[in-house]
Amino acid sequence: TLTVCPRPPQPAPTNDGPICEGESVTLTIGSEDNATYAWTDAMGNLVSTAQTFTVNDLAMGSYDYCVVVTNEFGCMSDPGCTTVLVNAEDAPPTTEPYPLCEGDVAPAGEGMTAACVSGAIPQWYNNPGGTQIGVGTPFLPSGYTNLGPGAYTYYVTCGQGAECSSGF
Repeated sequence: TLTVCPRPPQPAPTNDGPICEGESVTLTIGSEDNATYAWTDAMGNLVSTAQTFTVNDLAMGSYDYCVVVTNEFGCMSDPGCTTVLVNAEDAPPTTEPYPLCEGDVAPAGEGMTAACVSGAIPQWYNNPGGTQIGVGTPFLPSGYTNLGPGAYTYYVTCGQGAECSSGF
């Protein structure tokens, strides 16, 4: 007897990108009963046999990953592919300190400045990974007129939302 077994449908893999350089991206494919999976990169190298897997530390660029599903009968699907987009990190901002005498009020439009290469709006923080305390440039923190003599360090990044941050 001749038995014709069904071929799995072409998969439609997805990823949770776009991402920024150095971040992780998860690739996934819907579940098929009693199936195995073979994920390959653009060079045809086998990179995973899991239904879902994570790729780490990608550099800026576009990366294609394809998956073939093999069912319980040994029949293989046509490959389904997904493209991972990796955006570049923004360049670190250039900054200028702002000297101020104790108790003085800065004139309007003055303060610490930061310039982002990409034209993104500077984001100011009280410490790396801390609470955002301001946006834009120039910037002076709330309550600065109450600070005693000394040097106070604030942190600034470029990028927000879907943009990639420059870090601190």
